[in-house]
Amino acid sequence: MFILGKHWDFMLRQIFLAVFLYAAGCLFSFSIFAQVPDTKYSDGIAYITGGVGEDEFLSIKDESRLWPIMLELSKVGKAGWGVWISSVFIKVSNVNKQEIFNAVSDGPLMLINLEPGEYDINATFEGISQHRKIAVKFNQALQKTAIFWR
Repeated sequence: MFILGKHWDFMLRQIFLAVFLYAAGCLFSFSIFAQVPDTKYSDGIAYITGGVGEDEFLSIKDESRLWPIMLELSKVGKAGWGVWISSVFIKVSNVNKQEIFNAVSDGPLMLINLEPGEYDINATFEGISQHRKIAVKFNQALQKTAIFWR
């Protein structure tokens, strides 16, 4: 059995400490530079929209665990692959068909703080509308809704 001397043991601890501090620094710097966009309001309903650029995209994805609804907005690009989009008109209506939310996305992601209930989402991009029905339940985990235009 090979036993390292005290000098090697000290060196290995120093290397481990340096790697740990480097990793902690990377995580800390990510949280500083990856800003979640400001919360906005539509008819009293809080929402966050954005996701342009990797840092903002990841910060919104991280924030999404605190919200009941996340919309992911995309379309087919020229090469046939899906691409993220923005400038999507989002309207939300309640079960009484009353519009309770109206906003335009600033990026491919939108977090909406809807109360428990059933809703109809109308998303319009380049004149083409799509509808999704969703139900928000009390203490429910994040509900992701992907809306994709062809």
